[in-house]
Amino acid sequence: MKNKSLLPLLAAAILINFSCAQNPEALNQPHQQHAEKALIGGPVVTTKSHPWSESVFLILIASKQGVATCTGSLIGPSLLLTAGHCVTLVQGQKLILPSKDPNTGKLQLTDLPVIIIANNDKTKGTVAVEALLHPEYLDAGNGNVRADIALLKLAEPITVKNKLRIDRQGLGNYGGRGLAAGFGINEKSGGFLGIGAKESADYQLRTRKFQIAKASDTAIDGKADISRSFLIDNLRDANDAGGICQGDSGGPFLRGNKSQFVAGVISRSSGGCYSTAIATRVSDFKKWIEDSAKAWSLPLN
Repeated sequence: MKNKSLLPLLAAAILINFSCAQNPEALNQPHQQHAEKALIGGPVVTTKSHPWSESVFLILIASKQGVATCTGSLIGPSLLLTAGHCVTLVQGQKLILPSKDPNTGKLQLTDLPVIIIANNDKTKGTVAVEALLHPEYLDAGNGNVRADIALLKLAEPITVKNKLRIDRQGLGNYGGRGLAAGFGINEKSGGFLGIGAKESADYQLRTRKFQIAKASDTAIDGKADISRSFLIDNLRDANDAGGICQGDSGGPFLRGNKSQFVAGVISRSSGGCYSTAIATRVSDFKKWIEDSAKAWSLPLN
């Protein structure tokens, strides 16, 4: 998750100009920082093809300990839902609120830690002023991660037409189908234990269909703690390989007629980019989300 080099992210952050909506290249695409879980084999989405995509954001996290990228869902004008392990780099640290150049509107990044978010076409975004990790979050190793969920309080509200809402009904049931979405690595092949492997990431939002699976139907059965989580299997055939990889952590698993409900938060894969993935069940944490939003005096969608 960590990367000693901050230069790629810092260069990107300094070039952000969210006040210039007509400039889709306002955020340079970083190439070297670590990305936590992204989609391979999925098509690039736009607000025209998938209206909900305007509510899914790329998260750039920089601290003195390293750099990471994740994905998050806008579940309120000033509230972003993501994975818990995405914010561990800044846990217990006060986030810095960068100033903007009065002439260009670009962020002036002079200190760390900072969390910056940007939408798919890099025209909307802001910074986080607070990161809240679930109090029961625990990474015990060997794929055992509990309460992998977190909230980001944004410096300013973001207005979208197509709003995402947290699932309060328990839509993460076996056999149900939905869409996973995320930014990050979209190609990974070759190599041995990561040595010489080919990876590429264009940091565009992608989506792919998945089905909720039973633990007994997968290789993960009995090998990881999946309490308050569910498994998603890629709907693919031999000619259509793909799945959760590096870049998607924190991204949504969406259900509903218009994919407007966030039923899961992508947590991790069970053994690589083409294996079963694990998502945190949002309905199991609805009270914590509601209580946290209330404590911050922030509305939910």
